[in-house]
Amino acid sequence: MEKMIVDRGHIESLSFSDLVTLADEYGIDVPEDLDRQFLIAELIEVLSESGNADDDMLISASLSEDEVVLPKNYNETQISAVLENPAWVFVFWNLSDADKQMVKKRACTLSLRICSYETRSQVEGGEKPSAAYEIKNLSSSQEQHVLLNTECRYVTIELVYSNASTGSVLACTPVLEIPEGAEYLNTVRPGQNHNFSEIIMLSGMNDILTDQYENHRQSFS
Repeated sequence: MEKMIVDRGHIESLSFSDLVTLADEYGIDVPEDLDRQFLIAELIEVLSESGNADDDMLISASLSEDEVVLPKNYNETQISAVLENPAWVFVFWNLSDADKQMVKKRACTLSLRICSYETRSQVEGGEKPSAAYEIKNLSSSQEQHVLLNTECRYVTIELVYSNASTGSVLACTPVLEIPEGAEYLNTVRPGQNHNFSEIIMLSGMNDILTDQYENHRQSFS
């Protein structure tokens, strides 16, 4: 393949489909749900190692790992979510320049709509969520920790704009499946006799239950 010199700015200006094509040329496997930011980071790393990257693309050796600076805007409207535990999810989003102008022109406000479903078929069938609520006054950093409704098994999070006369969904996360824990983790109390088998007791289950009670379950009751 003919040697190609590209810089960071060029890669960040490419559409997602062009990024996937470039990744394919360098043998990078791109999962269907891979986030754009991660794909750009992977391309930069591969191009740097292959010697096809411009010097401006390389992260300065003088920067520590905590000082790496990423672009503030990829000019795409998108929202992503990472499940931290069964109660909390970390949400981060981005607005394209066009959507920013539209929101500003129409004097709209942005919010996160948390949609909960009891079954995956509800989501896939386009049914209304079993429960939904909105979070307004969003963080200016475009990232936020969200407390979930743990009564439902499946969750999607929508980035919504609205004003007095209009409103719509700008972007939506993939479906998040809330993991189910053991029943006794939700009902036990430290110091109770739970009749665990000897092998379970050797695992330190009593300490695990105490930690669960003190630092997790009771935090949300």
